[in-house]
This record gives sequence, structure tokens and C-alpha cells, in this order.
Amino acid sequence: MRRKRAWLRRYQRVFGWRGLFYFIYAEILGRRGEVAVTVPECRSPIYLRLGTSDVGFCDEIFMRMAYALPLERPLRVIVDAGANIGLTSLYYANQYPDARILALEPASANFSQLCKNVTAYPQITPIRAALWDRLDQIAIVNPLARHGTFQIWGGNDPEAVVLEHTPTMTVVDLLSTNGLTMIDLLKIDIEGAEVEVFAAPSAWINMVSVIVIELHDCFRRGCSLNFYNATQNFEDEWHQGELVIVAREGAGQTD
Repeated sequence: MRRKRAWLRRYQRVFGWRGLFYFIYAEILGRRGEVAVTVPECRSPIYLRLGTSDVGFCDEIFMRMAYALPLERPLRVIVDAGANIGLTSLYYANQYPDARILALEPASANFSQLCKNVTAYPQITPIRAALWDRLDQIAIVNPLARHGTFQIWGGNDPEAVVLEHTPTMTVVDLLSTNGLTMIDLLKIDIEGAEVEVFAAPSAWINMVSVIVIELHDCFRRGCSLNFYNATQNFEDEWHQGELVIVAREGAGQTD
């Protein structure tokens, strides 16, 4: 019951008075459908899939401003790894209109929705790939708590339900294929793949100014350990809800 009430509040924050109707339709009756919603921070509608994680992400990013950053300088290059349906990319595209944004999403259903949502934003480049420590094809396994959230997986558990496979991309390859030498902001929400991405980052970590990350030690041991080992030369650190932000000197929090 508590979980239902929490989702009702999310629907109401995102949709206003229509939220109760959409909540009953999707969460009580179990129906599916797509709804366009307009938020003040975006110049075009956002398309959300009812009964999925989309509504929760919209609430988190646009209503509760989870990814608002008090940075001291403008951002020119942003990488959104684990972009889902593109909401964080959209938020940053409106906050930093001169920034080039690369949005990586491995799950095909989410990627299709991402492409639809960012159509009006030529500065956002959708890339169907999972951020990883090597170039490969990797499995996407059974969804987590809600439809729309997925986990990439490189293990050998015969009981794992593989939904599809996706290509991987390393940070170095992402930089080289897009003609970049620096990432001003690296946002990471990759459901446990932090273990691999931050295991041996010496080839690229000095090319990143700010990292915004959600760590997933609840899924896999080693996420925080590898991340903090990799970013020990970042001078600033602060936390916003479930997010950890590290920044190099001169890029971090304003007073």
C-alpha cells in the first residue's frame, strides 16, 4: 500500500489532476499506453509509457530536479550513460543549450523512446550501446522492479533470462569516434556496470571534469570501491539524494 501511495504521488506531480486517472489506468488496472506531458523545462512534449519506470524518472528529473548542478562554468560536452528514455539528456539540453550531448542506452525499447523524445534536440546524439570496459556484445537481463528498467550483464548464470544483446562502448572509443578530447560532465546510471567501467580507467579518467553517478552496490559488490579508487584525484565531492557528484577543482559547487 505504501508503494502504491508513493507512485500515486509521482503520477500527480507529473500529470497534475490527470495523475489520478492515469494511476488507476496503469497501476490498478494494469493497462499500458503512451502519454505526452509538457514540463516547463522542455520546449517540446515528453512521451512517457504508463505503468513503466518512465513516470518515476520524469518526477525525479523534472519535478524534484535531482540532476540540477551548481557548477561554476558552462558545459560543452555531456555524456549521459544509461540514458533510459532521454529525460536527463533533455534536462541538460535545456539547462546547457550550447552543450553537445551523447546519450547511451542499451535496451532497444528504451532507446526507441529516447530517439522519439530527443527529436527536437539536434545537439543530442542517441547511441544504442552499453558503457563497458571493452568492445563486445553483452546481454541485457530480466527487468528489475518495473518494466522499463534493465540491467546489462556479463556473467554466466544459466538461470538468467536474457532479453536481448547490445553492443558495448568504452569511454575511450566514445571520445575517439566522436572527435572529443574532453568530457565536461559524465552522468552514469548503469545498474551495476560501474564495476567494469571504473576498474581500469587510466586511459580516460583525466579527460573528465565532473561525474554524476548513481552507485549500485545493492546489485553488485565493488561499484563504490572501483568508483572511489578511480576518482580519488577529483578535489570536490557532494551528494544529492542517491547521486554522488565528484568534480575537479574549478568545476564544482558554487557558494
